[in-house]
Amino acid sequence: MVMASAYGYGAAAAALALNLTASVLSVYFGDASGEMFHGPAQACSAIHDSGNSSFCHHLDDSRRRLIFGDLHGLQPQPEQPAGSIVIFGARGGDDKGDKSEHRGDTIPMCNSIIELGWSCLPLFYSDEAHSDLLRIASAADGYISRVNPDVYEGVSIPKYEALLEELGSMGLAAMPHPRFMQLFGSKEALARISNLRTGLADTAMYTDEVSFAKGFTANLAQGPRVLKQNRGFQGEGIWICRLEDTSLYGTQGALPLDSMVEVMEALDNSVERKTLAELLESGYEYLRGEGG
Repeated sequence: MVMASAYGYGAAAAALALNLTASVLSVYFGDASGEMFHGPAQACSAIHDSGNSSFCHHLDDSRRRLIFGDLHGLQPQPEQPAGSIVIFGARGGDDKGDKSEHRGDTIPMCNSIIELGWSCLPLFYSDEAHSDLLRIASAADGYISRVNPDVYEGVSIPKYEALLEELGSMGLAAMPHPRFMQLFGSKEALARISNLRTGLADTAMYTDEVSFAKGFTANLAQGPRVLKQNRGFQGEGIWICRLEDTSLYGTQGALPLDSMVEVMEALDNSVERKTLAELLESGYEYLRGEGG
């Protein structure tokens, strides 16, 4: 069991991830411009065989809906793209839009990549569409995976990861590769990369009650902290912790255990007031395996 704390916030992390993605893509594909065209079949063709494939046009409407969902808001694709990217998602979860079923930021991510001169198309993974997805994505230059290791109807995570493995073996730029996802698919990764330019040097990982009580208390005394369980996603198991008495910030040594802490859960922005002692006890329960 692990808990970690850092100053990082979800929105900032998402912005950084998009900037990093754009940087990685520019290394792979450079820049391009050209005329544009619309439609899921045409967009699919932009990925598959530079627009000359009949495969995408032969997908019937139900199959297109299964694979692409609603592409409302997707910008037209470049006619002569520098490269092509697919973004994998999965239906389900509370992070999807009411209309398109895509994550709220997936279409904007696609559009940002399109504006940089690449073709980009979101794809819904399902076991039913596995072979079609392999055929479409294998013609791309890279993929971005946005499927969390959760339970989705009609989705086997091992089969999905096998698809990504196969695409990676074909030479696609893997963002990320499933083996990398397995190594860094937890909040522990934040501590592992703390010494990199993309990390936060003041990230700490607590694996027992002693290190949590001493380390988290000392860190909270220096400013607001983001406390994360070593599981969960999209705000689940993540709390933003602030001292109510801001004059305590900068305290050297231990904070008083009766210090009041405002604890906001990132999942729904709900706020609780707890003493530092109560907050630490919640962490102890998780570390003992009773609350996590």
